[in-house]
Amino acid sequence: MQKQLGTCADGDVILKTAKQKFTKARLKARLKLNYFTTMPKLKTRRAAAKRFRRSGSGKIMRRKAFKNHLLERKDQDRKRKLSKVAVVHESDVRNVERMMPYL
Repeated sequence: MQKQLGTCADGDVILKTAKQKFTKARLKARLKLNYFTTMPKLKTRRAAAKRFRRSGSGKIMRRKAFKNHLLERKDQDRKRKLSKVAVVHESDVRNVERMMPYL
């Protein structure tokens, strides 16, 4: 005699025969089998997500440094140039992409 208990995430039907006894823990483990066979999600480093963006052409863009304080002694041209965004150097692109896997 078989009794249907439920279905797994991948669609398999879980059956209970007269000889089998499923505990709740064993049944949950059986239902969550698909959970362990999929790849885990990768986490984005939140500090990197706030500092880098991807341009339309696929380059990684960053903000320039030295535009936070002591601005009175910097001339207007210098401050204007520091306001623009810059492209991340090719030697640093790999590190940035590792910190942001879904960028």
